[in-house]
Amino acid sequence: MKLALLPSHGGGTMAQIFLSFSLLALILASGSSMANTPPGYSSYNDQTECQNPARILAPRNIGELQSIVRQAYASKTRVRFIGALHSTSSLICGTEIVIRSTAFNRILGIERLGDDTVVHVESGVSIGELAEYLDRTGYTLGFAYPDSRLPTVGGVLGTGVHGSSLKHPALISQLLREVTLVSAKGDKLIVSDPSSKIFRAAKTNLGLLGFVAAAKFKVYPQFNVEMRNEYFKASDLINERDKTVRWGHDCEHELYSWFPSIDRFVRLCGNKTSRAPDAGAENMTLANFPEGAERHLMSFAAKLGKNNKSINCKLEETRFGAFEKEPPLVQLDKDGEEVFTTLAVGPSHKMLTSRTEEIPESLDSFDWSLSFAKKDSYDVLSFIKTYVKARRLCFPFAGIVFRFANRDDGAMIAHVEGGKEGEERVMLEFFDYMPSKAKKNASYARDTRYYGEVHGLVRELISRFGAAPHWGKNAEWVFRYANLKALYNKDWEAFKQTARELDPDGMFSNEFTDSAIFHR
Repeated sequence: MKLALLPSHGGGTMAQIFLSFSLLALILASGSSMANTPPGYSSYNDQTECQNPARILAPRNIGELQSIVRQAYASKTRVRFIGALHSTSSLICGTEIVIRSTAFNRILGIERLGDDTVVHVESGVSIGELAEYLDRTGYTLGFAYPDSRLPTVGGVLGTGVHGSSLKHPALISQLLREVTLVSAKGDKLIVSDPSSKIFRAAKTNLGLLGFVAAAKFKVYPQFNVEMRNEYFKASDLINERDKTVRWGHDCEHELYSWFPSIDRFVRLCGNKTSRAPDAGAENMTLANFPEGAERHLMSFAAKLGKNNKSINCKLEETRFGAFEKEPPLVQLDKDGEEVFTTLAVGPSHKMLTSRTEEIPESLDSFDWSLSFAKKDSYDVLSFIKTYVKARRLCFPFAGIVFRFANRDDGAMIAHVEGGKEGEERVMLEFFDYMPSKAKKNASYARDTRYYGEVHGLVRELISRFGAAPHWGKNAEWVFRYANLKALYNKDWEAFKQTARELDPDGMFSNEFTDSAIFHR
């Protein structure tokens, strides 16, 4: 079923050179597979392209991993870790050794840990695979499930992946009860004390503490969710007299898409229910990308829209129309055919995450995401409305998406951690047109007005409202522009200190973290 278009370190000593050769020999002797990848690699949507690293490795077990990391540490060789490459920032890039989590693909079972029932899972398992396993065993991660089923467990803890709820934990890291790490010296660390610096830093670790080999997460008994797809005028949500926005508390799961040019909102509202599931009920928000000629037409229209605001705004309007015509929920009719619906009941993992089919060629879109305090919702929306209206800036791919979460005071630098303890946060996300591998595409430099307006909106949200950038999204300049020390307060220095203690030579850092975190 397919949605219609409408809807490195320097040269080194002889000893270091010898160790580098020893590392390669160890890799070949151990049988660790060289991943079968083309020169270089890129993010899942082709927007971030990484240089060809010296070696891409996939160790088969933790012993092989420890040996590789110890040799890399001795030879002062930099190491980065990757999973599903579902981050679009250059956080994923490594130039010397890149270690893939492919072989860390086991779910080790359900067990008791203190007062909690937990699932023990290795870092290369995807959220979709974990969700299906939990469902078969009668469990769920609840409302912490993110939209996409593609990120791995390692990626979730690397960048702070989240769902959307103010009534329940909405970050998978909030469910973390134990984490197994391999540090820069190759030591295996098992950490379960929630007050320890390593545990708190591991919740959003950016790959700087070491390789996350496995984790244990609290789970809940499986339940069904009734999901409704609803449509609102802006005036239904934004109270101009009280200067408030009526959102974030009506539903246990709540997600909005705002189309500013026509002042309309689409909402997904999910609540637990005792109702039996509808046959084939599933969330389809991310499932279907335009394909073939349709995809090229949509991408071409968005390209033209950079310099023709009418086209971009028409695309935004028709995208809203697509939600009305084909709501992002499906179930089976009496004939067993999959049909669109505005109301469906299904198991939590099917309703809170979206079916995610294999992603075709890039849709030439770039992902921007920031979080802000929910108490600032009226001011933020009013500012965005004024800003985009003055520039006739439209959002042709999905409007502006809003999700919700309570601040995880037990973490250090998750992007929802900006602001005060206990604060309710709103996560904002939008996409703009960006040619794949844009650094090689002359149009990025040429169309400075369009990109200047988009970048200006991001800058204003950061400077005016203290918005915190999502580590797995956004362009590098966003992290240099944001005052991260002010956003994360004392936790900022605590995180950096913890990273230095586990990796004193910066072996796990890359250009992105050198710049954004350590200012090297």
